[in-house]
Amino acid sequence: MRKLNNTKGFTLIELIVVIAILGILAAIAVPRFSGVIKRAHISADQTKVRALNSVTSVARMALLSEDPFIDNNETDQQLIAFLQGRGYLDDGPIEPQTRDAEFKWSFDDEKWYLMIGDSLTHYLLTTDDYESSEDNVTTLFSLNNIEHIGKYIQIPEGIKAIHGGSDDAAFWQKGLESVILPDSLEEIRAHTFQGNNLKEILIPNNVQNIGNNSFYNNPITKVTISGDQVNIEDRAFGTGWSEAKEQTDAFREAYSEGGAGTYEWTGDKWIKTR
Repeated sequence: MRKLNNTKGFTLIELIVVIAILGILAAIAVPRFSGVIKRAHISADQTKVRALNSVTSVARMALLSEDPFIDNNETDQQLIAFLQGRGYLDDGPIEPQTRDAEFKWSFDDEKWYLMIGDSLTHYLLTTDDYESSEDNVTTLFSLNNIEHIGKYIQIPEGIKAIHGGSDDAAFWQKGLESVILPDSLEEIRAHTFQGNNLKEILIPNNVQNIGNNSFYNNPITKVTISGDQVNIEDRAFGTGWSEAKEQTDAFREAYSEGGAGTYEWTGDKWIKTR
């Protein structure tokens, strides 16, 4: 007698279910993969921005005639062609890999930036841009060549503390206008961002301590704080010695009552807006 083959194939319903599952997995995987590619493109473009700023500084120091980088009539393409014509850049297109992005020269602060649409991207610091302390590689200690980085920066994940100090803090008076802090950050030490042009700041959830004078002499009027138990030391916010003390005391009081959220300074008090 012939033995019956009990092996079963897919039924139509099972096949439909498998196809549906594969479709869901593809829908999840494709955006994530696309996101990885986009981040890689932005990282490569930011490296180009750093190189553009570096060679532009060298080219301007060697000028014996009028400086095209202060002439508002010059286009970005003309400025890049100027650098290529003098051998500071290779010939050929100098274009971003990121979609809808372009390299823009700012005549206001005389730096190159990566623009995506109408927005400036934040420069993501790499290990080439900063030094770590000897005792703790997760502490950002000092910056290298801040002039090539610009006013809009993002501190990378993995950094748990940022070096402070009365006159040698990592970001002391660097002209910064916007900073994105990493979720890994646990401590913002004294004087870290003192004397910049930050108007708002988002404090990540893992931050446990904001040191004294950490954001002193910044025109900050909006603070988003994600954690509920953050210790805030004296004069963390505000400009002017007595004014900063009053403003920081007022923030601590509002925060102790309202907890995590977004607070805006009205000129005499902090109001929780969300």
